[in-house]
Amino acid sequence: MPANDSPTATATSCYPALEAGEVHVWLCPRHTREDSDKLRRDLLSRYAALPPQAWRFERGPWGKPVIANPAVPLEFNLSDSGDWLAFAVSAGVPLGVDLEQKQRARDVLRLARRFYHPGEIAALEQAQPGAACEALFYDLWTLKEAHVKCRGLALPPLLESVGFSCDEGGISRLGEEPDTSAYCLLRPRDDLRLALNVMLAPGQALRLRLLQLTASGPAPWPEPGLRAASQPLELLDGLPPTG
Repeated sequence: MPANDSPTATATSCYPALEAGEVHVWLCPRHTREDSDKLRRDLLSRYAALPPQAWRFERGPWGKPVIANPAVPLEFNLSDSGDWLAFAVSAGVPLGVDLEQKQRARDVLRLARRFYHPGEIAALEQAQPGAACEALFYDLWTLKEAHVKCRGLALPPLLESVGFSCDEGGISRLGEEPDTSAYCLLRPRDDLRLALNVMLAPGQALRLRLLQLTASGPAPWPEPGLRAASQPLELLDGLPPTG
């Protein structure tokens, strides 16, 4: 196996610097990694000439982990659900990612009436009962989580106040608060929902690459399954070139 394809990155197996507006999202089966800390260290070392064990982290006021000793400007965020881990990284642009794996049936309307924005509850009540309603529930949940994680805020107080509408391939915020950040929803597998929120500069376009880290090393994700986005975005194909 070539050195750059090793599941464990080294200080010399770096990808080129991420460009402005470029975000890489990695999906990793949980059984191929001991824990999320090892995953973030291994993946960050693919973007900077720093060994995995040398990374240092600290937490923001509400617990969001950030890099304490950045070798290059990088922002990252992690999520895990069921059998999967997700890791998102950008060139210093704040971002939040949330992954949800469907594992069992839930009374999603009951949960929504307790925690969701009134506009979201109305949309769920109008959706077809069953799979369509459940899919919309998870789309909205992951968007809320990604929004809060991007800003490093506390989730419970914002569940009801932060609302979204997603239909016909678009995503918009409910309410009067302006929001120019980029949102997108992916369904990389039938049982996975993934939401991403990125605080892009005005006029900046999101360029997204979806990747997977397997026991054999990195690979492109076969089909991103783009469900919706708040603005046009570019889906990048293949693996990033190695430096």
